[in-house]
Amino acid sequence: MPKTPARLTELDPALTRISELGDEVAEMLVLAERLRAVHGGDLDDASIDAVSEITGATPEFVRVALRNAEKTQKKVRLSERIRNLFLSFNPEVRSMVQGGLIATAFAISFGFRTIGDPGGLSSVVGILLAVFGLINASLARTPRAAVLTGAITGASMVLMTAIVLAVTALFVTHNTVVIAPMILVYAVGGALLGSLSHKIMARVRGSLGLKDPAAERQELLAQLMEIQDKLHGDKKALTFLSIDMVGSTQMKMESDPLAVEYTFNEYHRYVEAIVRKHGGNIHSTAGDGVTAAFDDVQPAFLAARQIQSGLIELNTHRNRIQKPIALRIGLHTGEVWGAGDGVERVNFSSVIDVAAHLQKVCPVGGVAVSDLAARSLQGGPARVGSEEVEVQGVSGRVWRAKITLDSLPAASLPAVPKPPLQQGDRAPG
Repeated sequence: MPKTPARLTELDPALTRISELGDEVAEMLVLAERLRAVHGGDLDDASIDAVSEITGATPEFVRVALRNAEKTQKKVRLSERIRNLFLSFNPEVRSMVQGGLIATAFAISFGFRTIGDPGGLSSVVGILLAVFGLINASLARTPRAAVLTGAITGASMVLMTAIVLAVTALFVTHNTVVIAPMILVYAVGGALLGSLSHKIMARVRGSLGLKDPAAERQELLAQLMEIQDKLHGDKKALTFLSIDMVGSTQMKMESDPLAVEYTFNEYHRYVEAIVRKHGGNIHSTAGDGVTAAFDDVQPAFLAARQIQSGLIELNTHRNRIQKPIALRIGLHTGEVWGAGDGVERVNFSSVIDVAAHLQKVCPVGGVAVSDLAARSLQGGPARVGSEEVEVQGVSGRVWRAKITLDSLPAASLPAVPKPPLQQGDRAPG
């Protein structure tokens, strides 16, 4: 089975399962993103559970995959990272963490009261925080989670209050708190209140306008089934070229900046023109690499061959740096989801990943075509060549141009044009 994009697997050890699930992960991510778009925001726990049920992945896996996929798409601020990390927790753990945070805020408000609070504001805040703690326990996913959340909230109130009082004792004198027995009392009391509040919430949920979790989950599953049907309707076979320039960093370092900018712009125009001539589209560019998409293998292979063969013309007439441009190209085909929204929207397909892997092991000046793609060509794998390559379980054949810049006699080549003049330079003679 083709591998999932390295962009995902390299981000988190928990995503090593992606290599086993393959394209199913891509479908899961697209499903989740479509559901997020329908609801206009974040995916809540019910949505995560629905995605989990319809794809067969665990809820924890869905959360981690979505969180790491977001990292690949944009730079995330620190506050968003903390929030995304919090949302990736199991719902039961999240309610307990919230209980601990509420208890900490309660302890801080109690500390202000001991220092001096003539207006009684800290007392009001403390009461509100205690109410929030009960509400947090009542909204827990299960009765067990409600009991644990209540117990943790109660015990944390005592522990954090003792810490706050120890700090405030540096400024004012007040009675100390006997921690050990109070922790036990508050933990038991919090557990009982958490269980009771959860039972009351289950009874009044409908009157408060809150959806029943089971009904909400069923509604989300229906939406996901509709999205999945549409998604599979958008499923189509595409062929991708992964094109990379060899030694481009060194070429830039050793050449005149103006010549580099001119030459690399000409290179991108050259590739795009050939891709579009054969009916393809530019999917993405990253640095000096280009990924192109085609509806069929045959035009993709012809475009790849022309890109390699035409480098003679590009290097002779449009290259303004002292080293010739050399390329490696990988070609692979397969089915992708979501292509109906435009090929540029396809980001998490293993087809792109396999093409990139083949490109990396392809000999300089060649086109590495996966065996799956080669079988779809007129003439089959023999049309490509006899040289073989293999990477991460994917085998392929290599096509090489018969005539290259190096194979031509030096006398038949025109002189390489000099870089354009910079300001302050003087023309010779």
